Amino acid sequence: QYGVIPIDRSKGRESTKYMLERAKESIQTKRPIVIFPQGTRVGIHQTPEDKPYKWGMIKLYEALDIPIVPVSLNSGYFWPRLSFFKKPGVVTIHIHEPIPPGQDPQQTFEAIRSTIESSSQALTKEASNTKKEKKRSLGKTFLIACFSIFIAYSVYWYSVAHFIKTEFETTINEIKNTKTQNAGFENIDISGYPFSFDITIKAFHIHHKAHHVVMTMPKIQLYSDARFSGAVVSLPEGFSVLHRINQKDIMTHTSSAKLKLHQEDDAAYISASLNNISIIADGMPETLNDLTNVENINFTGNIQPAPYNLSEETIEDWQSNQGRFQINNLDAQLGTMKVGIKGDLSLDQNLQPRFSGHIYSDQLQDLMSIFLGEVNTAQNPFMFAMQSIIRGIISDNQMAMSIQNNYLFVGPLPLIQIPELEWR
Repeated sequence: QYGVIPIDRSKGRESTKYMLERAKESIQTKRPIVIFPQGTRVGIHQTPEDKPYKWGMIKLYEALDIPIVPVSLNSGYFWPRLSFFKKPGVVTIHIHEPIPPGQDPQQTFEAIRSTIESSSQALTKEASNTKKEKKRSLGKTFLIACFSIFIAYSVYWYSVAHFIKTEFETTINEIKNTKTQNAGFENIDISGYPFSFDITIKAFHIHHKAHHVVMTMPKIQLYSDARFSGAVVSLPEGFSVLHRINQKDIMTHTSSAKLKLHQEDDAAYISASLNNISIIADGMPETLNDLTNVENINFTGNIQPAPYNLSEETIEDWQSNQGRFQINNLDAQLGTMKVGIKGDLSLDQNLQPRFSGHIYSDQLQDLMSIFLGEVNTAQNPFMFAMQSIIRGIISDNQMAMSIQNNYLFVGPLPLIQIPELEWR
């Protein structure tokens, strides 16, 4: 159907005779005959010694008395013999000048072999050089692209670092110019290029005049990846807080602290640890000594949804969207007592804190006795009754804990008045 001339190599001369007859039929129908002069496809590294040229093409040339046209190509470079895999590229086919009929058979044989071999080798070499040039070109393009990305990312990193530093300095200067607050620092340094932003602030302090609070941090270290998906705030030298209430000073100090933040979807996940917390207050009763020296506090929780800043407008939106701060675990070592807290912290309509949860400890009765021990229950029947009620409602070493109307309640007992929050 396609005019192919099959050859059975096992039949020898009979096969050759059949080939000649079919070839004459093709010529009579004016169809060209294409033949591989070596009898099969040949690898690009194989020589005529490996795969000799066959004399069959000369027999056809003599019997048919027609021109013979040598053809060379480099398809073997892109699609090697006996290989399934192909290389991308352009196959070049070189059609040479025809050799007219009637030429010397041996000279014609040599001419065909030399023409095809030399031309095929040249075409293969050209394809190889083109491939190498493309590789070099791709290599240069890749290097240029990498260098451009490097420059662009470096500009991005240093621009963000400059922005962070400028914004921090601007914020501190704004605080300095207010009547209610004052703040300052010694210097700020940003490092961590290229994969993170490591910010170090030395000798930072802030004074909230309205609430009579002074916080001092000798060294603040902040780490964040380049995508700002998480951050670590470390205070390797701790911090100190001086709070004046009713003409009495309360000093709180920690030897070190660390805060980790990680944002995922619409929630912010927080973990924190504080070590060696001490509280010194004017007129502090001796019975509270166990509560004023805390070995460590560890905390984990999450905020849903996570507010992007602490402006009043943002906090109002957060409150209206039923935002909450879930305290998964807050453990503290108070002398020999271990105390834990769990619950949900949110804001009421006045943007003041509201908490509902539990406080738990194996020594919860001892803890409550410390608070109530300041009152001479023998002379104060009300506190004696309150102490008895509280001890009676402790269940499974835990009690309800809440914040209502700016008071911290443990069970029914209001322990601490919490100052009102002001949002800038």
